[in-house]
Amino acid sequence: MKNKLLEIIKKEIIKETKKIINNAKVTARENKLDNIDKLLLINNNIELYLDSLKEYFIFDDDLINKIFVLKNESIIEAKKDICNVILNIIKNEQKDVFIKIIDYINTLKSKGIDIDINSIENSIYKPINLDMQFLEYNQVFGINKLDIIKKYGTKCELTDFAILLGSIVSEDNKTGWWWIKNYAGYGDAKVVCYEGNCYSFPVNIDSICIRPVIKYSSIEKYCTNKKVIDDNILEVDFGELPNNTVNIQIYNILENKYNDGSIERTSKVYTIDNEYNKFKNNKCIEYIYDNKKYIRFVVFNNKNKNGMINGEKINVGDIYWLEVKNIRWIVSLNNDIAIPKYLIFSGIKFNNDRNYSGDFNNTNIKNFMDNHLSIDIQQLNSIKNKYIKSKKLVKNT
Repeated sequence: MKNKLLEIIKKEIIKETKKIINNAKVTARENKLDNIDKLLLINNNIELYLDSLKEYFIFDDDLINKIFVLKNESIIEAKKDICNVILNIIKNEQKDVFIKIIDYINTLKSKGIDIDINSIENSIYKPINLDMQFLEYNQVFGINKLDIIKKYGTKCELTDFAILLGSIVSEDNKTGWWWIKNYAGYGDAKVVCYEGNCYSFPVNIDSICIRPVIKYSSIEKYCTNKKVIDDNILEVDFGELPNNTVNIQIYNILENKYNDGSIERTSKVYTIDNEYNKFKNNKCIEYIYDNKKYIRFVVFNNKNKNGMINGEKINVGDIYWLEVKNIRWIVSLNNDIAIPKYLIFSGIKFNNDRNYSGDFNNTNIKNFMDNHLSIDIQQLNSIKNKYIKSKKLVKNT
């Protein structure tokens, strides 16, 4: 008898809940409320109704789940609107994107809408498939030389990040070597040296820079700070990577905050090796201070004996803080090609063994670019970017 009575009460509660939801939909339609405000109205009205029953009735999991199912349609509609708001933040904001997303999510929570961050992330975030490649010899030196190579030349400056990762550098510490994809015989590939000339180089060496090539049409709508350089040549910003080291004042602030555990970190990390290399660590954690992002880099080997940072020799155990900045790309509209203006990355072997035959798509370095670099540079690595108070971290992070 008692169980039957409970079932009757539950049915009445479900019936009344359906009525509350339908009435809220009518009110939302009449007042032209969006789906988020409609869900808020539904939640508030149901909560008021259930609160009025708590003195007389204990809600079990079965009843709570049935009420959630009734709200599910409105939750899905609201989630689509939330995704669109977040996508607009990503598209239209040029800085502090992560902070603005979290502020928006916290605003929703303050209104009583606490939708799972994972479900939002899975709904809106799919990294662009960049299919990173390298330039070919004819595009750099041959009859099909690209207009952007003619304009900017073959010599290329490099970032402090690339130097710290072990890049070969020129005597003035400004330009580096970078791979092109052509087979050069004897298992080697071709490279552009810091003087701008072409050489053959063993593919099992990890001190040559990565200068990835991507189709501009695949990233055009995500680019910012577009600047027309010449007919059919642009410069644009797309993605982020650690760039150059900070000044001594910022260094001291960041290092002190790191050591006392007060620095905040994002959920983003940058991969600096793959399974084929034997580095002591393989991730650089991203931190945030004063709305700017940084990494802490500890020199873990002495392979770069010639590189210098701020005019000083690099030594094992040295600690550097680098600011994360937008990657600047130069674009050939005629060829639908974008390449970084500077050498942005090194420390990855072209191939583990000296056995390259020209099949670029099956090389170690192509695998690294597809599975790590192309994802890491995309700014929305995770919208679960609540800033976590760091604990005392191990030395090489």
